[in-house]
Amino acid sequence: MKLPLMRVCFAAAFLVGVAGARTAAAQELIINGGFDSGDLTGWAFTPTAAAEPTIAGGVSAFMGSNAFRVNAGSNLSGVEAGGTLSQTIALVAGQSYQVSAGKLAIASVNGSPNADGGTITLSLGGALLHTFDVGLLAADEVQTDSYSAPFLALATGPAEFELLFTRPFPNFAVTPAVYHYADGLSVTRLVPEPAAAALAGIVGIIWLPTRRRA
Repeated sequence: MKLPLMRVCFAAAFLVGVAGARTAAAQELIINGGFDSGDLTGWAFTPTAAAEPTIAGGVSAFMGSNAFRVNAGSNLSGVEAGGTLSQTIALVAGQSYQVSAGKLAIASVNGSPNADGGTITLSLGGALLHTFDVGLLAADEVQTDSYSAPFLALATGPAEFELLFTRPFPNFAVTPAVYHYADGLSVTRLVPEPAAAALAGIVGIIWLPTRRRA
């Protein structure tokens, strides 16, 4: 009776070890992707060259949680402007990752329709992954989008996770006409499911002694 019990314990320990390894391997690479800190900890926001002080990125409550918010394109001289929210992460060549932007939004906030909401683009390591483009916005309208897809790293080393916020129809006043939002930003490493053969072997370890006694 001791041998089967030892095998069962060994198999259970093996399964726990596999589960622990999978959990560690799936560690989140993005810092403060949900902006739970209430600020831009882990992030850098870089306005475009044409930006004025009215272009400022920060964190604001939006749809029940904190989110990054920027007044993209508000420029007193009427020049198109915007900015980039970025974070540097480390990738490994040949490794697959899941890249997500749980919430992207463009909102009209001045109580009147707007001819162009602008564009939010998502990229990783210089590769454009997703574009969210909004044209006409009704008064106080909010349009939302999201993205989640696997990404295969082609090189090992640092890579920029970037969201670019732009608006080709700029404001001509300090008062914001359009806000862009982003939340739920994530990059995790994908791990293959355990091989079927390995699972079959574990089952065999437990089942074999019982069969021999039959």
